Amino acid sequence: MRYALKSAIKCKRTVIFQYEGLPRVVEPHMIAITDTGKWILKAFQTWTFDSRNRPDWKFFSIPNIKDIIVRNNSFEFKRDFEKKPVLH
Repeated sequence: MRYALKSAIKCKRTVIFQYEGLPRVVEPHMIAITDTGKWILKAFQTWTFDSRNRPDWKFFSIPNIKDIIVRNNSFEFKRDFEKKPVLH
């Protein structure tokens, strides 16, 4: 799982996966470990079925990501991307 995400980040490829029961399309930017030792993905979510989830920066718990597909669609890193995740 992390290998596929690392590859997608390195190659700037969009990713589709299931998270909390919904399909998500994201532009992955960074994998990090929280202070409590949890692996997370920081990504710009571009699409989901849930209309309350507008395109925006999201943190995803990597163990909860299911059915990942790395797409051939490329993206450019967002200008407002901050490498330091803000986690509480």
